[in-house]
Amino acid sequence: MCLKFIKVVLIISGAISCFGQHETPTVNIQGLGSVQGSIGHTAWTSRTIYEFQGIPYGEAPVGTLRFKPTVKVSPWGGTRDASKPGTRCPQIEEDYVNVENEDCLTLSVYSNSLDAVRPVMVFIHGGWFFFGGADEYKPHYLLESDIVLVVIQYRLGPLGFLSTMTEEIPGNVGMLDVIAALEWDQQYIGYFGGNSSQVTIFGESAGAAAVSALLHSPLVQSRTTPLFQKAIMQSGSVFTPWAMSDTPLEGTSDIAARLGCTGIAVEQCLRGVPIRNLLEAFSTHREQTIVNRGYPYVAGTGIVVGGPSPLFPEHPKRYLDNANKDIAIMAGTTSQEGLFLLDELHRLQPHLLQTLNTSHALLHYVRTLHEKFGHSKFDGSLESYAIGHNFLVRETERLHWENLASAFTDICGIHGIKAPVMNEIHAFSRVNPGNVYLYSFDYASAVTRMPEAVPFPHERPVDHGEDLKYLFPRENLDEADIVMAKAMVQLWTSFATRGVPAAKQVGYWPPTDRLFGPYLKINTESEQRNYYLNEFFATSDKYRVYGAGSRVAVSVGSIVTILIVSLAVSLFVYEEPKRTMDSKSIKSKAASLGSYYILCFLRVVMVFVPQVGYIHPDEFFQSVEVVAGDEYGLEVTRTWEFNSTFPIRSMAIPYFGLKLPFAFLRFWSMYTKYYFGLNLRGSYVMLVFPRLLMVMLSFVNDWSLRKICEAYGLQAQFRLMTLASSYVMLVYSTRTFTNCIEMALCSLLLYIVSDCMIHSNTVIYQKEFLEEKYQKAKNTVEKVKLFKLKMSLPSHSLNKCVLMATLCVAGVFNRPTFFLFGLPLVFHWLLRGMGTRTVSFADFNIRIITFVLASIPALVFFILVDSFYYGYITPAEVERLDISINSFVVTPLNFIRYNINPENTQQHGVHPYYLHLMVSIPILYNVLGVIAVFSFIAMLQRLASNEYTSLPRAQSFVGLMLCAIFFPIIMLSFFNHQEPRFLLPITLPLILLHAPKIKAGFCQSYPFRTRAFFKDFLYNHFLCTRASSRYLLRVWYSTNIALTLFYGFVHQGGVYQLAEHFSRQLEIRSATTHIHLATSHIYSMPKCFLNLPSSNTLLVNPENGQKYRRGKRFFLYEYGSTDLNELYSRLKTILDACEMKQYSSNQRYLFYLAIPSSLSEDLNEVFHNRSAVLLKHTQSKVFYPHLSIEAPPKLLGQHPCGINTDLDEIGDTCPIYAYEDDEQQRNPFSTARILKQFSSLVHQFGLILYRIEVRKRIK
Repeated sequence: MCLKFIKVVLIISGAISCFGQHETPTVNIQGLGSVQGSIGHTAWTSRTIYEFQGIPYGEAPVGTLRFKPTVKVSPWGGTRDASKPGTRCPQIEEDYVNVENEDCLTLSVYSNSLDAVRPVMVFIHGGWFFFGGADEYKPHYLLESDIVLVVIQYRLGPLGFLSTMTEEIPGNVGMLDVIAALEWDQQYIGYFGGNSSQVTIFGESAGAAAVSALLHSPLVQSRTTPLFQKAIMQSGSVFTPWAMSDTPLEGTSDIAARLGCTGIAVEQCLRGVPIRNLLEAFSTHREQTIVNRGYPYVAGTGIVVGGPSPLFPEHPKRYLDNANKDIAIMAGTTSQEGLFLLDELHRLQPHLLQTLNTSHALLHYVRTLHEKFGHSKFDGSLESYAIGHNFLVRETERLHWENLASAFTDICGIHGIKAPVMNEIHAFSRVNPGNVYLYSFDYASAVTRMPEAVPFPHERPVDHGEDLKYLFPRENLDEADIVMAKAMVQLWTSFATRGVPAAKQVGYWPPTDRLFGPYLKINTESEQRNYYLNEFFATSDKYRVYGAGSRVAVSVGSIVTILIVSLAVSLFVYEEPKRTMDSKSIKSKAASLGSYYILCFLRVVMVFVPQVGYIHPDEFFQSVEVVAGDEYGLEVTRTWEFNSTFPIRSMAIPYFGLKLPFAFLRFWSMYTKYYFGLNLRGSYVMLVFPRLLMVMLSFVNDWSLRKICEAYGLQAQFRLMTLASSYVMLVYSTRTFTNCIEMALCSLLLYIVSDCMIHSNTVIYQKEFLEEKYQKAKNTVEKVKLFKLKMSLPSHSLNKCVLMATLCVAGVFNRPTFFLFGLPLVFHWLLRGMGTRTVSFADFNIRIITFVLASIPALVFFILVDSFYYGYITPAEVERLDISINSFVVTPLNFIRYNINPENTQQHGVHPYYLHLMVSIPILYNVLGVIAVFSFIAMLQRLASNEYTSLPRAQSFVGLMLCAIFFPIIMLSFFNHQEPRFLLPITLPLILLHAPKIKAGFCQSYPFRTRAFFKDFLYNHFLCTRASSRYLLRVWYSTNIALTLFYGFVHQGGVYQLAEHFSRQLEIRSATTHIHLATSHIYSMPKCFLNLPSSNTLLVNPENGQKYRRGKRFFLYEYGSTDLNELYSRLKTILDACEMKQYSSNQRYLFYLAIPSSLSEDLNEVFHNRSAVLLKHTQSKVFYPHLSIEAPPKLLGQHPCGINTDLDEIGDTCPIYAYEDDEQQRNPFSTARILKQFSSLVHQFGLILYRIEVRKRIK
């Protein structure tokens, strides 16, 4: 049966992971025509990619359309070939020349699924705004994640950015092309599996400047329907000096003059010149302008402010404070950003560095760098401060290029990229706090691009654009580079998907909230740092070798820092930097866990308080009651589950988990009682000590969660907070339920399986990599070396098999339902590596056989413990070897035999089959459970829609967690008896998989798009606002606080207090007085709290050897939810018997009734109506708080002081304000009436103890 089940699961897994592939995918775009693409595959997992390249979004900008705003493309009809890249826009570069074809307004779309609704990432390429194209940016890395990638092309150089400030050549048409492409994306991306309401634009260098421009342009931000929701800027900003043209008219006139276009018809002339001539004139103008003046004065390669172009009527800095508050932003730079600028400046003016041999030349060169970036202050302050802060004294005295290159690189990087990016990010963080992220990319590959012109003396710089090769395939990556690429892809795509960048290999990345940070320094071991100004000098810090006597030339570091910041902020509005900021970079560490530790401490404290709430009788009667009776010889109740003829509960875990600690406690009690007068045997100890053991066990769940997060690079802080703040951990996990032990065992098993999966994946990857290298080896020596490396790889197939098998056996004997929770985990352990070249089905079978064999010792141990405990085997039978198959008992089999019979389970309550999914999960996990159920429904919907590619892989982490959650839920739903605590073991996988969605919000976690206006309206204006992260967190914490108080202290809270009360009464009452207690509408009272010696124990009188048993002193009658009239009749019957015994043998007695306060009014009425029977009830004590669901409070009920006290004799228990005179009765707002109503309300939440007596004759 087991093997058949495994085969079925394998077949289903294969069906889910496989889907049909179209050889030539075709998409019919309604209103345009069809496009026929091609098939590609991702780089690491060979996922299918549907590639559509060169799709036009605008008409060819030729003839009269040259220099004019974009015209939307007309329908082409039929099927268009989209299997090849579109032509790049006109440019002259070393590796690409196009001086003929202006028809370049195209884009490329890449998708894994044409039927899904996935987040869209739109990439805008860089290249100084005058070169580049979509064909450079392929999808083979980014499409490892479930996104749709769009790469757009736009007009470059003079064709895109030249301006005469007239309608004929308005300028910024390249940016209008970008906007038109985004409009096309909004209208048609749904045909390619994209979600137009979840669009992220991102770009690098000039592409990042374009993204920045779109974030500030009123033309874009004034739209009612946004073109995008998130933005990523890589090494660029609209405020960089090379991204905007300060003198467009002057520059255009220079280009026109070089082309011979003078006079009044300049625009017409420029429109008619050949493309090559226009580009060559622009190139000459650009180089000479940079040499003579600087970047801000170049025309045809920068954004224009004012004029007829609607992009920026005013300078972008005027729109900073009005930035869109709903757009999440991520931005950053590389460490050696300035190297590409320094390289170009050196190429244009090499003599400046060649003659740099005096301090005057150094000052002149630094001044020249400032001029190139638009800073023309000539009083010497800028140069002096730059030299003082960027150079050491010995560097200014020994003017060697090797000593100066790093500082020059930093100066160029500060002015050209870093300062504008930092300050723009700061401006966004003020407007949109909590949704802005800053980074610095510092990973240096073994193969790093070096500058072509400048003789940079150091190895492996992280130059401008170095981060792109980890997002788009450009060159072969080694193993370390692939790890970095995967981390980068996860960071970028997770931000596009959820608005929060996260990756397995990267720790917590906090949003930036001040001018200098915090930010993430991305490297092999990424670090969270707090002081971004350190990145201004990253090159000097990286390559400079500090000597023993090194010192900074000008020892006014704080003043210099303020000046540098002032320079950077001068583009915007000055803000004073925080002087208390620590300038030293700090190593990343996990975000503070202080709140989590407080909640853990609260979990322990609440055990000692103690929690008087009583969740379910099984809390005591399945462990504590039985073990305490065995160890202390107490009068206890042994339930039917421990019947020796058919036992269904194993005693192995209770014996070693409770009996041995109780024995130790009893041993120490002798000393504490003798020396300190402290008895470790009372009701409080019986309640707290077992819970203390359970709370220690509960931290296995926390430890497992943290280890899994560390192994998979998940953010542990919020998951730990979610776990610790759940009332499941604060209340349930501290109770002695077998379900809580089951939860701890499942958590430990989940960690072991998760760890084995990662270890196996790593070893398999290494083995396949070495095998591939071995096959390609060209000589024997290399093959021998690779063979030895393969042989040295650690074993992984049978890792932790014995430990897992032992845990599984212990779990099944603790609760046989553990089989349902452990099966998917063990199955994933068996499935590791299946489908790879190094793991075969034979390995699968070997793992099964080994697992079964490893479980035998634990199985034998548990069977023997139960067989000895229940008397199936005795030491004498073992000595005589009188043992047969009937001498053993297997309690899990008895458990299964009992529960598969519906008639048996009906005795404990019959529930609908949907109870677990629809009720138990929301009760236990509130919003977290609802999100999980919604996720499961969405997954089923994708499965029904044949969207197999959007489903998690069977062997993935998500697949493991999904199986761990929903497989046991579905299987347990087939039983007709269901309780919420049965689902406790799914807590850990539920939090691991879905806890971040509480923080992200519903819409971020589940983007939804439909063509139905009403559904979209409900989703965007009701569900998204009501299920935002803020509201979800409020619901989560408030609900858990309420349920902690309810189940921890209120629910059946009077039962323990009742037992404690009678424990004291039994100590002080005479042994000759019998005490009778009847209970109604409350849970069963554990007798172990009474601390009564057992009346079944056979004792021997040491004087005469006579055997005897103690007489019973306490009699408990539990009537459940019996009708009160029937209860009265039974009480009368018992009292009659007690009266007869007292009359015949002078046996004194006391009779009590415990009943919820909410029933006191009804009880009073029953006793009043039957007063002729001569029974009376007197209130003895009330235990607060107490609430029985079987008898809910009556919020407007009558206070017991309002009954006829002449008959019921409880007048002496009434407070003075409970009585009303005639005047108070006429005034409904009198103090006495208000106090009485409040007293009545409080009274409903109590457990009343009545003294029941035979009424004396009334005269």
